[in-house]
Amino acid sequence: MYELFILGELIDQPMHGYLLREIINMAIGPLRQMSWGALYPLLRRLEANDLIEQLNEPSEAGERLRKVYRITPEGRERFFFLMLRPEEFQSDYPDIFSTKLINFDQITTAQRQDILEQYKSCVQFIHRLLLKSKGFVQSEKHISEKEKKWILLSIEHSIHQISADLSWINELENELKKEVE
Repeated sequence: MYELFILGELIDQPMHGYLLREIINMAIGPLRQMSWGALYPLLRRLEANDLIEQLNEPSEAGERLRKVYRITPEGRERFFFLMLRPEEFQSDYPDIFSTKLINFDQITTAQRQDILEQYKSCVQFIHRLLLKSKGFVQSEKHISEKEKKWILLSIEHSIHQISADLSWINELENELKKEVE
């Protein structure tokens, strides 16, 4: 996910590590933050794989050179590969989708529709599993009625969140259809 995010940011323009970290942390939200200890090893790995290159530019104060990273042609190829490859339905899939969504300006409407359709399939899969879990809990005699109430409330909360996501997906699908027309 972070590799795709960094390559996507660098497709637009070269950036220094501080700005990359700030943008990543704003995008992934307040409860998860990327540390310097995670960012710079990733940048070094991307550079070692010739996906990005480091340039030295004067800082705004003009005192010393600062490291700026720029995507290479190989990095552009890797970016599009990561954007367009189908993903497995795993726990980090929503984060991967969000990273792809941030970069929708780099791909065609048809490619956006494909990525959105894959995400929709994942959300629908989770929705079906939640409904199945709800039915199981409702019929399970070995769960006390006291506990059952709270388990079902938790499942209902998840169903509500997934339903909102499905509604949002449908709205975005309609917007993308208008782009094609």
